[in-house]
Order: sequence, then structure tokens, then C-alpha cells
Amino acid sequence: NIQEMPIPFKIISYFTFQKYCSEILVVNEFYGLNFTCGSSNVSVTTNPMCAFTQGIQFIEKTCPGATSRFTMNFLILYSFIPALVILGIVVFKIRDHLISR
Repeated sequence: NIQEMPIPFKIISYFTFQKYCSEILVVNEFYGLNFTCGSSNVSVTTNPMCAFTQGIQFIEKTCPGATSRFTMNFLILYSFIPALVILGIVVFKIRDHLISR
């Protein structure tokens, strides 16, 4: 999870769209799920292979706080497209200026 990552990787992860995509995907797929291990008459607490009984437990373990940032992650993800287009235009303008010398 992100809390165990080294500090430089934590900072860099905020500038990549993969962080926001993965949090959206995890919340979308696991929110509201209930997991059973084995047959329906076996207690979950007696089965050591059953680490998570609910999807929210998995979300909080892998991406803490992702459910509260769900909408914000979408907005940040949508802002990546115009930001990358503007960055591309600026870089090509600088390149054209340097080449024309």
C-alpha cells in the first residue's frame, strides 16, 4: 500500500494517472462485496485463508481512503487530458523555437 512506499515514490505517484485509475478501479470493483471462503456453512473466522470478508476491508488495506476520494480521482483523471495536451503544445513550440535558430 502507499503508506509503506518510500517518500520519493509517494511524491512521484501523485503526478501519474495510474494512481488515480487504480484507485477508481479498486473502489468500483470491490465496494459493497461480501466474500465467502469455502462453503456457506463454514465460519469465516475459522478459515485462515479468508483474509477479507468484505470488499471495503480490501479497499482500505490496499488504497486507504480511496472511497472518500472517488469523485476527486475522476476529476483529477479528467484534468490530465487537457494538461498533457497543453504540455505537448508548449514542448513543441519550444522545440520549434530551438530548431529555427
